[in-house]
Formats: sequence, C-alpha cells, structure tokens
Amino acid sequence: MFGRSRKEKAKRIIAAVTGGDAEAVRRLVTEDFVFVDSRQVELRGRDIFLQFVERFAKLDLDVRIEYGELGVSGDQILMSGDQTARDERLTCRIQWQISFRRSRVCRIQTFRGDEPVSIVRAVEKYGDGPHPSVNTPQAPARAV
Repeated sequence: MFGRSRKEKAKRIIAAVTGGDAEAVRRLVTEDFVFVDSRQVELRGRDIFLQFVERFAKLDLDVRIEYGELGVSGDQILMSGDQTARDERLTCRIQWQISFRRSRVCRIQTFRGDEPVSIVRAVEKYGDGPHPSVNTPQAPARAV
C-alpha cells in the first residue's frame, strides 16, 4: 500500500511539472528538493525549482507522458515512459528516479537517450534567460 501511494505521488509530481502547476509541486516536494536533468544539470531547493516550473509552463510545450513501467525500490520510485512535446527534441523515451523522504519528493533525476536535451538549458534558451541557480557539472581539468 505504501508503494502504491508513492507511485501515485510520483505520477502527480511529473504531471505537475509538465503541466506547470507550481502550487502542486510546492505541496509535493521537500524544501531542499533537488532536480537533476538528463545532462546532469542540477537545480537545488524548492523555491529555485518552482521558478523553473513557472518558466517551463510559459514555454507551452504541451509535454505529455505515456507511462510504462513503475517500480518501487526502498524510498525510490523508478518510472519510465514515452514523452511527447511540441518541440520534437523533447519527444523521447524517458526514465525518472524519484526519491522520497517521508511522504514528500526530495529528488528527481531524469534519464534519456544518447543525445538528450537538457530541459533546464532549454528553459534557459527559450524562456527568459539563464536560471539564477543552475549547477552544471564541471569537466575534470586536463593535463597539459
């Protein structure tokens, strides 16, 4: 039963994000929430992520998800599905790893194919400029 309620919350958080429902996202995530997109670009903190959701909604990409497999592993829900969108670069097979702390989502990481588009970077490019708190992984220093 516990896994079923988390599966439903996992679907609700994805629907809230893709639908631009910042208030629903606020209710579902922890204050220290972390989002990591398929290019390893991170957004840290609920308020930062809510700003992203609002900016994402303004793009009106009409993102839709057809869910496939859903599994429970400890405090995580592992989901996969087919994503479609007005922008064909966002149409893909996608996977989510959604972590919970108590009854709230504390982390989402997405995984996509070989050449995924960074959804965070797409919002920056087509939205209203760079997000003020994006953490991008740094490449290791190369020996000269």
